[in-house]
Amino acid sequence: MIAIKKENDGFSFSAKVRPGARKNEISGIHDECLKIKVTAAPEKGKANKAIIALLAKEMNIPKSRISILNGETSSLKKIFIKEVDPEKLLNIITKTLS
Repeated sequence: MIAIKKENDGFSFSAKVRPGARKNEISGIHDECLKIKVTAAPEKGKANKAIIALLAKEMNIPKSRISILNGETSSLKKIFIKEVDPEKLLNIITKTLS
């Protein structure tokens, strides 16, 4: 299962990202990290913006609530989502992967 850490006004989790994929999707879980694929190239923050857009769409929340805490230039990222219940993320993951 994905490791979710409670923060002051939200929660964070790790994600393993593959830019340049065929489609944008949450593709699974590996080593307690959410696996995310995005079509955007890993240049000038395009992939990071695509990750935020995908998560916002899947969770039906504003993009402004999602940020990348660290790993902006790495495929391993720590993502923070504020003002959302972690159960909502787990429900999205379960629905997406089934």
